[in-house]
Amino acid sequence: MSAYIQKTLDSFIESILTTQQKLERSKGEIDRKSSQITTIIDDLYSKVQNYTNETKNVGGGELGAQVHTEVQRQLDILQQWKEQIAIYRKGVTFISKFEESCIVVVYGKVKAGKSTLGNFIRGKQIVSSKIATGYKKLTLPKIEVYDQGKLVTTDELHEIDEADEFGVKSTEATRVIQSFTLGGLSWIDTPGIGSITTENEKLAQEYVQNADLVLYLTNSDAAGAQQDVQELQYLQARNKPICIIATRCDQIEEDEDASGNIIKQTVPKPEKDIKDVEGWITQQIKTFNISDVLNTSPILSISVKLAKDAIDKADDDLFRASKLDKFYDKLTQIMVDDAIDYKKRNPQAKVNSLIDDILQGRDATEGTRQGFSGLHALQKTYEDFLRALAQKDKECQQIAAKSAQSLRTTGKRIIPEIVDKYNAAHTSGTNTGTNQSLELEINERLTQASKKILQDEITKLITDFQTEVDAIELSHLRGNTKIENKYETVTWQERYYSSTRRSPEGLWEGVCSVFGKKYYSTESGTKTRSKQIEVGTNALEIANALLEEFITQVVPNFENTTKLLGQNYFIPLKQSLEKMLEVAKQAETSLHQCKFN
Repeated sequence: MSAYIQKTLDSFIESILTTQQKLERSKGEIDRKSSQITTIIDDLYSKVQNYTNETKNVGGGELGAQVHTEVQRQLDILQQWKEQIAIYRKGVTFISKFEESCIVVVYGKVKAGKSTLGNFIRGKQIVSSKIATGYKKLTLPKIEVYDQGKLVTTDELHEIDEADEFGVKSTEATRVIQSFTLGGLSWIDTPGIGSITTENEKLAQEYVQNADLVLYLTNSDAAGAQQDVQELQYLQARNKPICIIATRCDQIEEDEDASGNIIKQTVPKPEKDIKDVEGWITQQIKTFNISDVLNTSPILSISVKLAKDAIDKADDDLFRASKLDKFYDKLTQIMVDDAIDYKKRNPQAKVNSLIDDILQGRDATEGTRQGFSGLHALQKTYEDFLRALAQKDKECQQIAAKSAQSLRTTGKRIIPEIVDKYNAAHTSGTNTGTNQSLELEINERLTQASKKILQDEITKLITDFQTEVDAIELSHLRGNTKIENKYETVTWQERYYSSTRRSPEGLWEGVCSVFGKKYYSTESGTKTRSKQIEVGTNALEIANALLEEFITQVVPNFENTTKLLGQNYFIPLKQSLEKMLEVAKQAETSLHQCKFN
């Protein structure tokens, strides 16, 4: 019967395939996150580049060109930042070869049975047997042989006593590192510390340092020797989980068949002998104060020869006697979820660390690791620039108010001055100008004054501003500018008297009128009289009206125009930088979302 063999092996195969799937999914997630990081940075640069191109269309001649130049400088900074991160990322490997599978490192003296055990676990004999196990679903892996930087492949692990058979010299078989990967399990056959070459020692140490389990094999016929103790001391110092395996726990037993023929068969060593070997190894371990090597697992005594016979004969009892079922259980134990999660954590931490570096920046290190400023520093650059723009805009508003006050003072002087000049000419009769001349001269003088004020004030704040200042035009005064003589009407009251003939009234007057008597009515009162007299010209009224229009309309318009002059300079740059800051913050949010929890 082989049900127990099948169950044991299927459980092992299921665990290594599950481990493989989980680690491959983890690798896929790491690759996806890595790709997302690249996309986020590329997208950030692309958007900032578009915003930079927008500033090419900013009007204002030299002023617009200056705005675009500044925004282009910010794009150049971002381009350098992107290139620096790309250089840095080339030196980052998210998943090392030690994190793509569970690592089992096999140590032991020559002829301890390392290659025999490794070949059995690889499964060539199992696949060829009649037992239907999960091994048959797998493709037998090639054996990779590493020696002093060279890598070749073979079909089996080699032991010194079988080296010539496989074309590997005896002196080489003792120093090379042989490995294969079965599903999510990598099996590393490493020479003992006494035989490994200097060239291979570094790689062997890396494997031990990253091992999920270290197997130390010792031949049960010569266990606990000085070399065993030395190697166990070396392994204990690495603080890795260790399982000591006593191999070749079998012996040849002779018997006679019914015909009297001698039959030889492999059988387990007596249990007492096995316990004695395990006791001796334990005693040696305690004597040399390396008892920590037994913390992970008790000594496990096995016979690969019995296990191979069990596979050939499909014999469950023989397989149990080989103790390989216990060994398979030990391998399965290292592929539990906690161990797999541990392997996933380091690559995930590297992704998170890269994101932190991108956000916070990294100092340059020795070698090829180039430093770069972080996204936070880039954001601060934009924020500092925006604060500077806000301050400049505030100063521009203050200058606009100050300039308006200066223009107001200047206008109060210029307008009466020019009106007086034209009035004097009118009064003397020498005026050859027109009303339009007075208007034009006032507007021209005020325009010149406004430009002088701006030249003195706003160009202190904004360089290369002459083009915009020259384009300033004040709103013209449109009031009455016709100087004329002014007259006043003088009025007075005069007393008057008048007599009007009337008809006789009454009998007496009638009688008297017959004799020629005439009668009159008398009227008296006052009458308003007037006369126009010349009292000068209307120059004062013209000046006052122009000043009123100047103060209430022209000066406020000038102040608003001056404010807009600064805003037209700052707003395009401000809007572009605000967009850049926004996409930088969006990139930061996206990078945080890329992190593993």
